[in-house]
Amino acid sequence: MLRAGTDGWRGVISRDIGFDTFRLIARGYALYLKRMGLSERGVAVGFDRRFLSPQYAREVCEVLSSEGIPVLLGKRYLPTPALSLYVKAKGLSGGIMITASHNPPEYNGLKIKEGFGGPALPETVRKIEAIIGELMEEDLPEDKPSVHYRNAESFDPHDFYIDEILHLVDTGLMKKFRMDVLVDPMHGCGASYFRDLLQGLGWKVREIRGEENPCFGGMAPEPVERNLSELRKRVAKGGFHLGIAFDGDGDRVAAVDSSGTFITPHYIQALLLRHLVEHRKLKGFVVKTFSTTVMMEMMGRMYGLEVIETPIGFKYISDLMLREDVLIGGEESGGIGIKGYIPERDGLFSAMLLLEALCYMGKGLGEAIKEIKEEVGEFFYERWDIPFYPHEPDEIMERVKRDERQELAGKRVKERKIFDGIKYILEDDSWLLLRISGTEPVLRIYAETRQKALAPLLLSEGRQIAGL
Repeated sequence: MLRAGTDGWRGVISRDIGFDTFRLIARGYALYLKRMGLSERGVAVGFDRRFLSPQYAREVCEVLSSEGIPVLLGKRYLPTPALSLYVKAKGLSGGIMITASHNPPEYNGLKIKEGFGGPALPETVRKIEAIIGELMEEDLPEDKPSVHYRNAESFDPHDFYIDEILHLVDTGLMKKFRMDVLVDPMHGCGASYFRDLLQGLGWKVREIRGEENPCFGGMAPEPVERNLSELRKRVAKGGFHLGIAFDGDGDRVAAVDSSGTFITPHYIQALLLRHLVEHRKLKGFVVKTFSTTVMMEMMGRMYGLEVIETPIGFKYISDLMLREDVLIGGEESGGIGIKGYIPERDGLFSAMLLLEALCYMGKGLGEAIKEIKEEVGEFFYERWDIPFYPHEPDEIMERVKRDERQELAGKRVKERKIFDGIKYILEDDSWLLLRISGTEPVLRIYAETRQKALAPLLLSEGRQIAGL
């Protein structure tokens, strides 16, 4: 059985996931809503620009309709956070997004959004998976297309989403500090959406890789440095103030400064935290996942804010945002949640807030990041993704657990934490983390260090520890 990962269900098309998989998950979700008494308010179904996504979305609608659940189907592709915002604003029971987010082109998948406008919480996922397990034990007849679906209502949240985001930022200030921005949606769902946001402010904005391409130019639509060479080159040569990139479904963000230097999501989060506290005068908990920068802890202490660490997956941050007064919550991958918004990561809103911060400071992105480095020091971050086939992931992690070395890359290990993976924390606050990915069959090895040359050394030792 295909299990839910860090965020929803994903797999390689035709090998791990197909029409039967989407029907099964949709039926499990429909029965969950009915058992919880949540079915009458309806479900919005959106899709990204991947191969077969529109067809999978229609299949999901057919199943939901056959269970008597009112269905809304997106007219065209949309960013995942736009679906989440629409679900909450319209008072729907939930949403289903057909997407594999940042995964390679051969993947597709499904994310479930709850009525509060965020990812399905861990308990919700457990209940849905239990129902799916029940369904798999039954000898069910072949699903038939639903007659009711043909009359399903459609929706397009574009204008609504743009208006909502513009109401959340200081548009008056931003119109005074117009910048030239190059946007790279990586052929994903951020295409046209972010351009429309900035053009509404009178900013000069150009877009690369905005056309639909289910192969994503031969790479995964993940906004990491190795995938953004074209954006970096064009920003530096084209005289842009900065570049902004989004992942395949628009819930993650990355940036490039005017020199073409890649700015990690860690520094973006640190800059947003500073902006929220110093300019917006807000307070609250700072939440970070296990793989996110130590800078958030350092800045939290500097501002007198409590820092909470969660397992990896935005659903854990979302859960806290619903229960506690969270100021900002972030993942190392660029998924960021902000106080006063839905409990959801939104790459486009995060990017708008980043631009608002630069306008408040009257500085370029490179200058703003330099100030962060002056406050907490400079950190260098790298991640390796190592395919583990034919090894078993449990065997790999057992091997890592047995390793209790006291030194890595010539530095003393001051603490070893077993949480969502295994993390070695060194004497200078550098760290190494090993964990099995929740979205792909790879071992993720993360390192954050104070010396640039140290990061690849730690990663290499991490690979040796794992035996790969």
